[in-house]
Amino acid sequence: MAETISGWFNSLGLDRAKVIYTIGYSSRGFDEFVDLLRKHDVDVLIDVRRYPYSRLEWFSRDGLNRLLSYGIKYYSFPELGALGIAKHVKPIHDINCTNSPTYRSYITYILTDLNAKLRIKEVISMVDSCLSVCLMCCEKFPWRCHRRFLSDYLKALKYDVIHIIDDDKIIMHRGTGCYSYIRDRIISPQM
Repeated sequence: MAETISGWFNSLGLDRAKVIYTIGYSSRGFDEFVDLLRKHDVDVLIDVRRYPYSRLEWFSRDGLNRLLSYGIKYYSFPELGALGIAKHVKPIHDINCTNSPTYRSYITYILTDLNAKLRIKEVISMVDSCLSVCLMCCEKFPWRCHRRFLSDYLKALKYDVIHIIDDDKIIMHRGTGCYSYIRDRIISPQM
């Protein structure tokens, strides 16, 4: 399958060294999840849940440490999670690209919080050192998850983001309605 993936990258003019994947584990089995990561040659899985626990024990932090036996490093970056963020972060007043108070708070958070920015730099550093990185949360579809705004941030930094949906479906991140807002504040911070 690697030849098909390489061909896909080439046909879209993508530099594989500037690609970051995302995935939602949803109700997948562990083996199916590992197969998806291996199909895309993922070296590092970064858990972007604020609380890295699941009813599916294999998707809790301790269960995900098993990935190392498959050659995939696992890191938990709760600083990039969104759950409960609205309780602690007051949104910037001019964010009108989403109606969700939680997502407005999350956008504010990733644009202003030093710990979130440091974690994003760590992600970028891994990618720049030629590791294939995948960001993980629980929601299968990125348009229902905070990964979409994190993807906007990474896209603004000139990285291509690919969402792994299923074995036969991946989606190139084109940017949400908040992409321009995020990009403009990364390029010239107005905080």
